[in-house]
Amino acid sequence: MIVSTEGIVLHTVKYSESSIIAHIYTKEFGIGSYIMNNVRGKHSKMAYFQSLSHIKIVAYRKNTNTISRISKIEFATMHVNLFSDIIKASVAQFLGEFLYKIIHSEESNPDLFNFLASTVAQLNNEHTIRDFHIRTLLHLMPYFGVLPEHSQDVHPLFFNIQTGMFCSQKTDNCLCQKTSKIFYDVLTDKSAEINLNKQERTAFLSSILDYYRIHVHSFRDMKSIEILQMVFA
Repeated sequence: MIVSTEGIVLHTVKYSESSIIAHIYTKEFGIGSYIMNNVRGKHSKMAYFQSLSHIKIVAYRKNTNTISRISKIEFATMHVNLFSDIIKASVAQFLGEFLYKIIHSEESNPDLFNFLASTVAQLNNEHTIRDFHIRTLLHLMPYFGVLPEHSQDVHPLFFNIQTGMFCSQKTDNCLCQKTSKIFYDVLTDKSAEINLNKQERTAFLSSILDYYRIHVHSFRDMKSIEILQMVFA
């Protein structure tokens, strides 16, 4: 059947000299694989398939678990800054890879889609984005069922990434006291400051990814984290 939907591009692979297969998180059908022909060449359409592009597509879908064919594509919203700024483009690539590796449901989730669309727009418009990817990973936790229990009435000292709980005694699986407090503060107040130096920020991001690996079994290692660390060096 012919369908029309909005989508967020997460990942692409070359299929032939002129075609690509894109993994797109759509508003109507969740995650899916879509092939498009004649992407390269005189009338290149590669701009539509950059990480986190917010697009509208018309596609032919046979059924689930098959590759759908895109017949028409346009931007739902064109985020120019997202692709012209190398730092923002690197953050977009990182988040796109993260979402590609963690989202596997072919069911619609309008709340998650709207959050992602809003996040992409915010990344495009923000001036200071050094901690944007960290905040986004923390704010995505409720959508994947891994939000730690926390209370504004109690402020424990350490966060244990193995148990997913805040605690008063530090173990080998705990974040340090400083990053535990930042983790807690961002969970309880999305605008809370993230005051970390480069080394602390790198360690904190690594711990967050470890937390996802422990609690989301399908989540795999990230490749683009090295690029992200280079642009924020």
